[in-house]
Amino acid sequence: MMKRRILFAIAAIIFTNLTAISHSDNSLSNTTVPLTSVEKIAFYSGRSGNNEIYLMNTDGSDQQNLTNHPASDLCPGISPGGDKIAFLSDRDGNWEIYLMNIDGTNVQRLTTTTASEEHPSWSPDGTKIHFIQDYSSRTEIWVMNSDGSNPLRLTNNSARDERPFLSPDGSKIVFMSNRDENYEIYIMNADGNDQTRITDTSYWEIFPVWSPDGTKIAYAKNFSSGGVRQGGIHIINPDGSGDQELTIPSQKDENPCWSPDGKNIIFQSARDGNFEIYKMNTDGSNQIRLTSNSAWDGWASWGIVTESASDVNRHGSLIQQNYKLYQNYPNPFNSETKIEFSLSNSAQVDLKILDIMGREINTLVNQKLGAGVHHINWNGKGKNGSIMPSGLYLYKIKTDGFCSTKKMIFSK
Repeated sequence: MMKRRILFAIAAIIFTNLTAISHSDNSLSNTTVPLTSVEKIAFYSGRSGNNEIYLMNTDGSDQQNLTNHPASDLCPGISPGGDKIAFLSDRDGNWEIYLMNIDGTNVQRLTTTTASEEHPSWSPDGTKIHFIQDYSSRTEIWVMNSDGSNPLRLTNNSARDERPFLSPDGSKIVFMSNRDENYEIYIMNADGNDQTRITDTSYWEIFPVWSPDGTKIAYAKNFSSGGVRQGGIHIINPDGSGDQELTIPSQKDENPCWSPDGKNIIFQSARDGNFEIYKMNTDGSNQIRLTSNSAWDGWASWGIVTESASDVNRHGSLIQQNYKLYQNYPNPFNSETKIEFSLSNSAQVDLKILDIMGREINTLVNQKLGAGVHHINWNGKGKNGSIMPSGLYLYKIKTDGFCSTKKMIFSK
């Protein structure tokens, strides 16, 4: 009897270990290249003789040409997941929207019409891309799935509706339009309804973008002086109030973009002769030039991207294989979401929920865990048990030698 019990115990242990190994292997089979999260800026430049998409560090270093194509590639937008870039190209004859990996590989054409599609912009959850379709005398705003399927028209009038940008909670779209003669800023629901004008001046208000926390909109105020267009970067509240000037109008500053934490704004400026990319604090202080060459550098997009170990190793921080933080599911969510991560070795794990400013909301994991795939649910509550407001949140995992951050949307 004792011998039988021992055999059963041994069999149980073997079965448990085999199950754990099978679960770990199956879950990690697609994670043979280790990834880590870093912040990067994508932009386009004509420095090589034609316009190409480039990627650089947030201090302007390590500028790399991603496209290397004889056509003109413009208007990059880093995906919320940090693994893709949507961009504009005329490589097939007319302007269309394309998608590529963050390293420039696997280029795919998403739109295939005889019109020109421009100004691609991601939804916060990465499932949609908003863009404009140009009909020469007018442009309209469209949305499609991130694979190019199911295009849907959102605006329909005789004016030029341009540069759509979705709010962090996914409920509103800010855009620019000349439907009331000069370009002004408008906001509409994500389905195209309830289009409301929020600026009303004699200037052009152009290139509007939401702040990561959804409380501000950055834009460029543009005007003509002596036949030359000039402008500066401003921020306003979503209802159009509280306008603040951040840069001097005579410098011709345009195309603002917020950093993921909302602490900085990058923009293009011709203050030094031709358009280059600059960075500043959100109060307009500490303006720093990031690019410097004789070509036009512009249309910058700042994102949290994923790099392979070979890329990370060049910066001196190689991570161990098979550590990964997965995208939460569902996303967006309104009651509970699942966060999954994998470990190649046992490690002390710290998994936190942060707001878009990087402030801690809750700690989900703070303990040593074994190798394999782990998951935990978050119910949208903070440390004190209260439900957090709807919006964009971050979840960050940190172990010895590995750190990764992803975005998610809580919508009550």
